Amino acid sequence: MPKRYRIGIDFVRRLRTLHPSAKERAAARRLVATYAWYWGSQQDAYLMFQSGNYNNYESYQNYFSRYQKQAEAMAAGLGAKECSRQPFSK
Repeated sequence: MPKRYRIGIDFVRRLRTLHPSAKERAAARRLVATYAWYWGSQQDAYLMFQSGNYNNYESYQNYFSRYQKQAEAMAAGLGAKECSRQPFSK
């Protein structure tokens, strides 16, 4: 698995260790679940790409990118701007 995806999985693991306030707990759970869904999908995407199945890879990524965008918006809504962008971005 490429480093980018390992970083994403580690990012989700770290998100799970956070302790949101009672008021934010439900939204934080949805945030973690959505990021986990997105990053969990990336192993299959990687295998498609590696096998040369580029059309399916592109369709798959287009489909799953909505979960990443949703998670980023949720993070911003919770005031966690550091969680609202790619974990390997500056």
